Amino acid sequence: MKADDLLARADEQRARGNLELAEALYVQAVEAGDEGEGIVTLTRARLRLAEVLLEQGRPEEADPLLGTVMRTEREGGILRAEVKAAARWMSQIRGWTV
Repeated sequence: MKADDLLARADEQRARGNLELAEALYVQAVEAGDEGEGIVTLTRARLRLAEVLLEQGRPEEADPLLGTVMRTEREGGILRAEVKAAARWMSQIRGWTV
């Protein structure tokens, strides 16, 4: 299954409150993205996986994913919203002030 499809299924499960299933699907989306599905999908999958980990009270697992998202740059600002969201989450996790 393609990363985009996995991401959509994970979003659906997350919206339904099935966080464990959403997490598993986000992990699959990240793995599919690592196999060349595209930086945009991969970055979005990483961010959403981090968010679902935070929703489950697991900030130590979300932290490295958020760091990776924050280091992602794309021409034209395609991922600007994702990078900003990751920075907000990191500031909450680490107690930074923005």
